Amino acid sequence: MTNPTFGVTIVKTAAAWGAVASMALCVAVLIASEFMPVSLLTPIARDLGMSEGQAGQAISISGLFAVLTSLFIAGFTRKIDRKFVLSSFSLMLIVSGLVVSFAPNYTALMVGRALLGVAIGGFWSMSTAVVMRLLPESAVPEGLALPNAGNAIAATISAPLGSFLGLHRLAGRVLLRGSAGAHCAPRVLIGGAITRAVLPRLVWAQKETNMKMRIAFADHVFTATLYDSPPACDLWSMLPLELEIDNYANNEKIAYLPRKLTEEGSGSFSNEAPGDLCYYAPWGNLAFFYAGYRYSAGLIRLGRLDGGVEPLLTRGKFPLRIERLS
Repeated sequence: MTNPTFGVTIVKTAAAWGAVASMALCVAVLIASEFMPVSLLTPIARDLGMSEGQAGQAISISGLFAVLTSLFIAGFTRKIDRKFVLSSFSLMLIVSGLVVSFAPNYTALMVGRALLGVAIGGFWSMSTAVVMRLLPESAVPEGLALPNAGNAIAATISAPLGSFLGLHRLAGRVLLRGSAGAHCAPRVLIGGAITRAVLPRLVWAQKETNMKMRIAFADHVFTATLYDSPPACDLWSMLPLELEIDNYANNEKIAYLPRKLTEEGSGSFSNEAPGDLCYYAPWGNLAFFYAGYRYSAGLIRLGRLDGGVEPLLTRGKFPLRIERLS
């Protein structure tokens, strides 16, 4: 079974399951990093010369920032490849562990734990949606079980493990305050590296719709189908359009729109091919590709021509009409 996922078709199910498993590992490390210091609050407080209550705030602040991040991260990153976002959260966990491990005072400790909260809230809030886009519908329940299992296992063993490490390997402040960062860093490096390697680029899903357009210029009449994305829907709302089409470079024809389209949900894509209908945001023009091209920043794929690219091979400047196909 194939599953169209943001411009990348996952043909081998094992590839999708590898990405889900790597995400589950990262979730487990994140949760372990949050709760492992719970059993070490007394030595942490003694090491930094603070009260146990202040040390306990290191646990609370990560939870607070996790909640705040989960509420707003989807909107802030809606135009960014989810692969990059999840990899960034993994890197943020490592930075958090290092900051906490070598924190000289209460403020530095709180900053490190706040970074951990951002990583937890962001990664955890996106994991369900990403799993649902990676796997076929029939496999989603099993896929969601993996991150939840990692969460449950980490929450169960993190505090006892922290206590064990603190009692049997009292190697000083790095172990006491940075048990999560120092001991989980290798695991999150492995999980983050695997996630980066096997997770496909994740931008707005490019699924065909029933939004079909009739396009006419010179003596040519052909059709195109738009994808289900905010920029494509914005173009659909502008139809019909009377434009002018002209050649650009040696692989595309372009037509300037009367206004710019929304860029919501846009991002990098792969599988570029002749016949793609794109929008170049910096200039505000449609791009009809009749030869090979590569993605560049600001390029948004809107849909594809339904037939061949032969009409686009006619060189020259012509009036262009684009309307909805009833």
